[in-house]
Amino acid sequence: MIKKEDLKLRKLDFFGKISAGLSHEINNVFAGINENIGIIKDVNGLMKKNGALELNKINKYCDNLLKQTQRGVNLMKHFNRF
Repeated sequence: MIKKEDLKLRKLDFFGKISAGLSHEINNVFAGINENIGIIKDVNGLMKKNGALELNKINKYCDNLLKQTQRGVNLMKHFNRF
């Protein structure tokens, strides 16, 4: 028979592992967002320097930001259901 204390520790251990995995994935989302922001800033700097406006590139990076943001929202929804 499993003691109550052992069961509680197992539950906490399981929750800790799930939380650590989610935390890692959310940090990946933020890294992706941060990377895209850096790229947009670089493109913006080049546009200022060259006087050219590359809307296709900016739209691509903005789409990537939206995807990363939605990924983070979905991760949190799944975690909250858990």
